[in-house]
Formats: sequence, C-alpha cells, structure tokens
Amino acid sequence: MINKLSLMKLKLILDEQGNVFVNKKHAQKLIEQGYGFVEGDYLKLEDYEALYLIFKNLASLFHGEREMSFDEAIEYFIKKDKRVWERFLVYMKLRERNYIVRKGYGDQYDFLLYEKGSSFDKEAPQYIVSIVHEGKSLEMNKLNEMLAFAMRMRKKIIFAVIDSNSDVSFYEASKISL
Repeated sequence: MINKLSLMKLKLILDEQGNVFVNKKHAQKLIEQGYGFVEGDYLKLEDYEALYLIFKNLASLFHGEREMSFDEAIEYFIKKDKRVWERFLVYMKLRERNYIVRKGYGDQYDFLLYEKGSSFDKEAPQYIVSIVHEGKSLEMNKLNEMLAFAMRMRKKIIFAVIDSNSDVSFYEASKISL
C-alpha cells in the first residue's frame, strides 16, 4: 500500500526542462508499485504521478532549492499540459482503488490499467483508459475507432467520465455483433 512507502517524504526534483525525477535508490517502493520509468540512477515520473504523491503528502517537489506547493505545482504543470488536472483526478481515483496505472498511448488513450494484484513488469495491462467529459459528445465513428484500437491491442477500453463537480465514473465499452 502506498502509505507504507516511507516515514520520510520523497524529494522530487523538477528540472529545467520540466521533468520530474526522484533518486532511484530512494524510490524502490515506487518502482515496485508501477510508478514512472527508470532512467539511469533516477525514476522519471509523469506530472500527474508527482501531483498524486504531493497531494498524498508522500513527496515534496523542488525546483532548484525552492519547494513548490501543490497549487504551484498544478499551475506549473498546466502550462505544460492543459489536461494534467483531469489526468490527475482519474489517476488518483484509480490508485485509490489499488490499481497499477501506467502512461497510455498518446493523447487519446490516457492510461494503461492492470488487473488488481497483477505484476506490471511481468504481465500486460488489461485495459486502456480514455478520459471524456460528461455532456460532451463522442461521435459514433470515433467510438468505433477507439474500440477497434483496443481490440487490436488485445485490451478492453474504459471511459473515465468527469462530471461538472470533478467526480469520476468509469464505464467499460465493448462491441457486440447482432
């Protein structure tokens, strides 16, 4: 469980290019739980992963010598990626349900989701998660395209629907033949 990561907060470093890193020797639990990607002596985190760790008070983010607050981090990351807030909301909801969540395929397929209890480094993800907003239409041909992509990847697709109150609901979509 994430709360058992450490008694000490992790120190996340925001570099000049806007990437977030943590020293690999301090991040072994994160690596085991499917966070980020190892690059040399560091674990590189996605912006929404860093926000989640800061929000849960498990890490602090430093830009140079200065520690950034959660609000400052959000402001910074939104300038890089206007969808970081919605990704954070969905990521948080999935992590709180004890799923392993990894970066998805580009802008349309936000996350890869593993079955509970699976090992992300030995098994393939079972789901693709795509974020949509309540009240916004999704064209039928776009839906068919997304379903076909998921089938080609041998995965199921889940739509994470964010409502006007920032609540997230999940819906699995599938194709049927009549």
